[in-house]
Amino acid sequence: MVYTSTSRALAALEFFVNLEPGEAPADLLMAEAALPDDSVETLDAGLLPAGWRELNSLFCRDLGSAWAVSCRSLALQVPSAVVDGDWNLLLNPRHADFSKVRIAAPKPFRYDERMFR
Repeated sequence: MVYTSTSRALAALEFFVNLEPGEAPADLLMAEAALPDDSVETLDAGLLPAGWRELNSLFCRDLGSAWAVSCRSLALQVPSAVVDGDWNLLLNPRHADFSKVRIAAPKPFRYDERMFR
């Protein structure tokens, strides 16, 4: 499974929350991708149980695994646990249309140093 976000800012925050305090990586890259039309399935956030935002939610992990095995869609749009109201995209490399995903050349990315004070 490829874990992506619907914006560069959200992708940066999703990665940032997993960094050690004070650890500013110097070698990050970020790339944008384009998906085929009608390739995204959206998860109904109202169906998620209380506590789904908890670290290592088994429910979310199992839901993502079941979706990936089913190969019913190339991408699954899921709510962000980091930013309420924003969305991440899970991409399934086993899906028949994965080769249609167009990924732009990665570009260097850096966090503002103030985030690591």
